[in-house]
Amino acid sequence: MCSLIKLILSDAEYDINRKTGEVIGARNALHTFRNVCKSAFSNGNRSLCTHCAFRTAVDQYKVEVYVRPLPNVNISQFAIAFELLAPGEIVCLRDILTLVRSEFCQATESDASKVARDWPWTEFWQICDRQDREVCPTHFQLGSTRMLKRMHQSPEFRTNDDFIFTNMQNCTYFGYYEDTCDVKKWCVLSVEPKSLYAKARLQWTLESTSHNENQVIARLSHCPGKMRLEEFKTFGSLRAGHRLQLRNILHALVTKSLSFKEESVLVLIGQSIWEAGP
Repeated sequence: MCSLIKLILSDAEYDINRKTGEVIGARNALHTFRNVCKSAFSNGNRSLCTHCAFRTAVDQYKVEVYVRPLPNVNISQFAIAFELLAPGEIVCLRDILTLVRSEFCQATESDASKVARDWPWTEFWQICDRQDREVCPTHFQLGSTRMLKRMHQSPEFRTNDDFIFTNMQNCTYFGYYEDTCDVKKWCVLSVEPKSLYAKARLQWTLESTSHNENQVIARLSHCPGKMRLEEFKTFGSLRAGHRLQLRNILHALVTKSLSFKEESVLVLIGQSIWEAGP
């Protein structure tokens, strides 16, 4: 991280020198253009259209200000460097932990983090090309609550230093997920798409333990002709009640009411064992 910080600061000094030359060049060109304008006005060309045309031409000599790529605070510089160099595995792990915190700890985001969404450091135009990993969507990252916009100003009545801005953005870690995000959908297995269980529309019975046997019986009309009604009922009711799952598995083994050679049945058993709670 130290080498990256040194490289960014070194390149910043080069960019500052180049920006200073750009400001000096624009100032000289603006002075030359103003002399041309004065000469035109002195020759009696004072029409309103000519005046507006000159004002429009003067605006073209504005120069974009240069914002230093890093704040002056050392700890902020290291935080930004880590964000640029962080491996994809670490980024994914942060997202997972943020999701768990958001879903299970009922965490709420502050007003500051809402503002920071629009200003992740990895998208700051001065350093975005320094990112060492492939750009991928992420929900937890380093941002700033101080919004910064690109500015252009005239060099006529300003010094060269007026075009070099200190980076006043702060560093704030923030994470967010949409309100509709459901962690359950990432933890539920799926029945084999071409199996009879998929045709019987029994996927919903894997997704939770909140249903009951009567709800499964009410859907017996969905049972395909090649599937036994008893198997449909057993499959759909196996997870009906989180405290009954292991007993229902034992019952299916004893009565042989499920085809344990089917992949979808193994998926059902695995889901029941891995998610014993509600």
